[in-house]
Amino acid sequence: MKKKLMALLLVFTMTAGTLAGCATPGSSEKPAASETGAKQGEEGKSAGQEDRITLTYAQTKDVDSLDPRNATSTITAAMMAQIFSALVTTDEDYNIVCDAAESYELIDDCTYKFTLKKGIKFHDGVEMTSEDVKYTMDTIRAEGADYKLKSDFSFMYCEPIDDYTMYIKTDEPNASTLLRLNYIKIIPKHYVEQVGDSEFNAKPIGSGPYRMVEWNKDASIKLEAFSDYFGTKPAADELICKVIPEASARIAALEAGEVDLISAVTTSQISRLNSLGNIEVVSKPTTRTVYYTMNSFGDSPVTDLKVRQAINMAIDKDTLVQGVLDGYGQPCNSLALPMFEGYDESVRGYEYDPEAAKALLAEAGYPDGFEVEMEGSFSGLSNAADIAQAVGAQLAEVGIKTVIVEKDSNTIKDEYEAKTTSPLTFYSFGGPYNNINLIMKCVLGTGERYSAWSDPEYDKLVHDIDTAVDPAVSQEAYTAIQQYLVDHAPVVPLYQTHAIYAYNKDKISQWIPRADEMLILNNAKIDK
Repeated sequence: MKKKLMALLLVFTMTAGTLAGCATPGSSEKPAASETGAKQGEEGKSAGQEDRITLTYAQTKDVDSLDPRNATSTITAAMMAQIFSALVTTDEDYNIVCDAAESYELIDDCTYKFTLKKGIKFHDGVEMTSEDVKYTMDTIRAEGADYKLKSDFSFMYCEPIDDYTMYIKTDEPNASTLLRLNYIKIIPKHYVEQVGDSEFNAKPIGSGPYRMVEWNKDASIKLEAFSDYFGTKPAADELICKVIPEASARIAALEAGEVDLISAVTTSQISRLNSLGNIEVVSKPTTRTVYYTMNSFGDSPVTDLKVRQAINMAIDKDTLVQGVLDGYGQPCNSLALPMFEGYDESVRGYEYDPEAAKALLAEAGYPDGFEVEMEGSFSGLSNAADIAQAVGAQLAEVGIKTVIVEKDSNTIKDEYEAKTTSPLTFYSFGGPYNNINLIMKCVLGTGERYSAWSDPEYDKLVHDIDTAVDPAVSQEAYTAIQQYLVDHAPVVPLYQTHAIYAYNKDKISQWIPRADEMLILNNAKIDK
């Protein structure tokens, strides 16, 4: 295996405490909404339709939904960021900044006071008010609501003070309130009440930089810049997102000029792409952890603690990162990443020790090993299929024979809900509001959407990290939940991903990828 190392370091900071005002994403000064709209209109009249700038990019799969309350994938989240706005958002390095909010302040452990920017318009021209924020949060929280993201956000609610000010309250103190608000995309009460959820999903209206024009399922999405957007004018007049699952097909489309930017570049192609005069490859460490879950609901060998520990010891993560990912990743001991608040580096995971793994398997009653199915969805991550093959080879060295089965991500999501995933399932978790609290809840919490595990003791630990207010108590809770993963070995953490993109630099320049993998192109310079 190759041993190239291209280590990329990233320092993340997050805002904390009470804020009287907000930093603004993208630039320190923004024109007012009316000025932006007027300027765009004037340019359109003088330049003509032929001078419109179209940007086309390719991703690995289609969105899950166009209703942000059901938007569970990171690819879907990126589309939500184009169409909708939230009270706050994050910048390229995961810092909390204002979006639709003008300012916010912490009132007490369970209350923030927010002030909306005035003049924000939805794509049908109706002004956003605090009632839209309340409606959005009420629908998610409503008894009987079955939105896929309900469990992530139902602890919050909104109490309007007037049209532009409101309290955002939580049932209990929650360390993730601001970061979660980043993904509560504000929907228009008047429109959703008029057309219903189904029509809203088909023809969404938001207040983001782009409005929906056309959605061809599993093929493409077409967006058009919204002239009355309250923020900085979008870089392109038109965005087209194409769905191209195959990595080689995405690269071919980029080289042929059919698309301007692609995601999930395979590392074996980086050197060749960089050698081309018009292609730029960029990467960035992300909020995403790649791991294997082990299904505790079946009757396979992985229900035995010693087997789970042996599997952890049998996998050489350094070799995976250096040999398979060419250094584009970082081995990790836990689902938690060092960039997350509360990460405890003193909690050590399992070291690579195949002899100890064999001994544990023998103690568990499997001296000759066993055969097990190992499933995964591999199209959305660079080199993911190669990682699965390498893991299979490493497990074979200790006597565990794996049968690798590739499935699409939606099938695996359905299996997680039904608790029928394979004994070993290759998956990953990241995105725009990921932190220790979220990943620990969603991947291992009882009944959660990506969980094949259930333990009341663990669920209490999740509650503890969410609600602790005192910093010392909070860190103690964070340490405890990370230690739980070592003691019970319910997952096999593998590595933190580096997102890898390639783009046509004759068309795009000065684009900065994001830690949360949001493919947002507003900060790019785009040439005609």
